[in-house]
Amino acid sequence: MKKIFLFSVLMLSAIAASAQSTARKFVLKNSADGQSELTCYLPQNPTGRAVVDCPGGGYAHLAMDHEGHQWAEYFNKQGIAFFVLKYR
Repeated sequence: MKKIFLFSVLMLSAIAASAQSTARKFVLKNSADGQSELTCYLPQNPTGRAVVDCPGGGYAHLAMDHEGHQWAEYFNKQGIAFFVLKYR
């Protein structure tokens, strides 16, 4: 009985986790030193459109989250592929 209950809980949590994800994320390391990378967020229902985001920042850092990765869900819900470029 415990095994059936545990299995049911695991299956329900897996279903809930997959329902929350709207994108498939891929990270491509583009340079030998590891500084440059391109993160691709592909939507479940693509429309053939894409946005490449190059987040800014200052002299010391890049604003990768609030100017980059956090926009992926917004664009993916509209069927737009979203790419975030880390260039330094």
